Amino acid sequence: SGKGAVQARARRAAEAMWAGWCGDVARLRAGAGQLAGLGSGLTPAGDDFLLGTMLCAWLAHPIPSQYCETVANIASPMTSVLSRAFLWSAAAGEFGASWHGFLLALEGGSAERLEDATHEVLAYGHSSGADALAGFLWMGLRARALLEGRQVL
Repeated sequence: SGKGAVQARARRAAEAMWAGWCGDVARLRAGAGQLAGLGSGLTPAGDDFLLGTMLCAWLAHPIPSQYCETVANIASPMTSVLSRAFLWSAAAGEFGASWHGFLLALEGGSAERLEDATHEVLAYGHSSGADALAGFLWMGLRARALLEGRQVL
């Protein structure tokens, strides 16, 4: 089906993004290029996913500016004007207020506060918040496993 093909493409692209996180710049470029503009809407789902990986990079990547600038350079010419602006803001380490609240809650808030902050992120756009959160979690869980010396999912 068409949806299955898009999901398979997104999965392969996300795997390439992880390889890029680990130092394979060619795979990072390929993954960002495959996700850029993927989906419909003002900010396509692939762009939102990239945004989530960039937020994770600012928290956990050894060279976040390099990772984020590579993603933005590849993805921005392939997407909408609005997505391009969000991607370049993320490349500069700038994210919306709902993400700041989420990170504060993640750092040390109560379960209720984290739940509320997660709902704030998820409420952004039609699916933009969920797609960005998926990118954040995709990279974050892998980065955490790598740091802890565990098998990467």
